[in-house]
Amino acid sequence: MGGITDDDDSNLVVYDIRSDFLLLSQIAEASVSRSRLGLGTEHGVVGSADWWEAVRRGQVPVERFVGTIIQTDGGINNDSCLVRVKNGDTTKSWVAWEGFKPEFVGEDFEIIYAKIAPKVAPRPGFMVELILQVRRSQGHHG
Repeated sequence: MGGITDDDDSNLVVYDIRSDFLLLSQIAEASVSRSRLGLGTEHGVVGSADWWEAVRRGQVPVERFVGTIIQTDGGINNDSCLVRVKNGDTTKSWVAWEGFKPEFVGEDFEIIYAKIAPKVAPRPGFMVELILQVRRSQGHHG
């Protein structure tokens, strides 16, 4: 399903959003609220059966990034834990996923993420990169 492995026994998978019930409930609550916060629901609420079907059909863009976790930091306001992942000249950042461990720094990972429009975009074309699955990479890519 969009690059996500269904092998629950794989010791390579360190995070899967399908098991992150707290995050999925928070996303759903924000997405259906009247506030400006939350993700768009063009293909259903993230995590719903309709949304996963849209992922399967390719209607929700899913991408893959492989790289080395080079550092963690508090972000621009020093109020979160951002994970910096580098591959060559490209560095991407995500908020640490449930189960993130500091000893992951220096290791190679494959990150599967969906690109989703927020309910209210801060600028045209802005997309949220929502991690769907993180797994250890089988080789060095950074």
